[in-house]
Amino acid sequence: MKKIRNTSLLSRNALYNTAYQLLNAVFPLVSVSYISRILEADGMGMVAYAQNIVSYFVMFASLGLLGYGTREVARVRETRRELDTLFSELILLNVISTAVYIACYAVLIKGVFADMYALYIAVGLELFFNFLNVEWFYQGMEDYGFITARSLMVKAAALAMLFLFVNDRQDYIIYALIHSAGAGLNYGISCFSIRKRVRLCWHSLNLKRHLKPIAYLMIGIVSATLYSKVDVTMLGAMVGNEPVAYYTNALRVIGIVMSFVTAVSGVFMPRLSYAFANEKHSYAQYVNTALKIVVLLAVPACAGVVLVADDAVTIIFGYGFLQAAKVLQILSVLTIIKSVGDLLCYQVILSSGNEQKLIKSRVLGAASNIMLNAILIPDYGHVGAAVASVISELIVNVVLLPDSMAIVRVRIEKSFFFSAMLSCIVMMIFVILIQHIGEPGLVRFLMSVVAGILAYGVMLGITKNDMLVQVIKSYRKFVKGKC
Repeated sequence: MKKIRNTSLLSRNALYNTAYQLLNAVFPLVSVSYISRILEADGMGMVAYAQNIVSYFVMFASLGLLGYGTREVARVRETRRELDTLFSELILLNVISTAVYIACYAVLIKGVFADMYALYIAVGLELFFNFLNVEWFYQGMEDYGFITARSLMVKAAALAMLFLFVNDRQDYIIYALIHSAGAGLNYGISCFSIRKRVRLCWHSLNLKRHLKPIAYLMIGIVSATLYSKVDVTMLGAMVGNEPVAYYTNALRVIGIVMSFVTAVSGVFMPRLSYAFANEKHSYAQYVNTALKIVVLLAVPACAGVVLVADDAVTIIFGYGFLQAAKVLQILSVLTIIKSVGDLLCYQVILSSGNEQKLIKSRVLGAASNIMLNAILIPDYGHVGAAVASVISELIVNVVLLPDSMAIVRVRIEKSFFFSAMLSCIVMMIFVILIQHIGEPGLVRFLMSVVAGILAYGVMLGITKNDMLVQVIKSYRKFVKGKC
């Protein structure tokens, strides 16, 4: 019975998280499509660069609590007293850290960005709202239903505000304010609702016990952020705002694609943390199930992005952003590298309490990305930054993989791999035919996407892919349980 309940809960959470990622895909696509045409490449690049700067401070202020807090909450969620104590300790650490980095950010904008003070205050509100960030609590409790409902409301409100108040290229500060306000509203709703789930206590707190694991995690996060964000920083500093817009818009599309790929596997993080601490016999099973799901989604997603990149960029951002298509094709490889790496080289290592192992790989990734960006950006601009990102991400995961394999045994059957690869090849054939026959534009793009999904799904069914069969059975149980 326990196994059935676990499967049902994972299926339900996967369904909620898929809906959540769908929201995260649809709303940004609509908003960015609109904003790109209003602010154009230079305006978007200016805001993106400012957001990139503040993201460093948000990273430090957050202390890696999204990963660490999720894991720790998942471990003690069944004991109310321990949960209250843990929550209070992590909240206090977050408040102290955020206050320190707000002060640091204020010094920076006053000394370096004084000529664009209003913009950097607008984007900096996201750092201020980090005081209220308790996302780790809801993820640790596996409350994906709440996360999805809250996200729908906030994103709809933010989108409406964009259409109402951003109508001219000079409205870039309003755009930045709305983006920051969305984060603040998200956190505010979470804090209001959390009162029924946990309470603050100010006695017998032990902040010291969290410092060492957080320090290990932060070193890894800082290094990871350097190789994932330094490209935008260097791109803006070396070649200007327009290449930043091409590059960040391509990153947005890839981020949306990857969010679909990781929507299902992402719900395994709290379950892996709980299983490693309490049910080690089921740990490897969860990891292998999640890996199959990632492979099943990431490979066709990567191939599809490469084939429809031109249509996707012109439809979403307009012909003025066509230079982002090449970047998008290069970054499509990250769909596979980052998705597999997130599971095997982050979730496995973090859920097993081995966060110190993240440090070496992240430092190597950061160093390689900075070096490659310095070499490639002057001659190749945004395309060079994309190549540097792919190589750096590959280095990080190759270095981490042996450590992950020492923790859990990964096994993918030949029949599963054959089914997935054959289905992907058939999908590509259909998409290529449509791309050659149809005229560029929305109709060809939609036909390619629909035909590709149908061809892939039908071939998985014909080859009787075991993961597809398992997923269908799980959802059927879930639906019957709800009826």
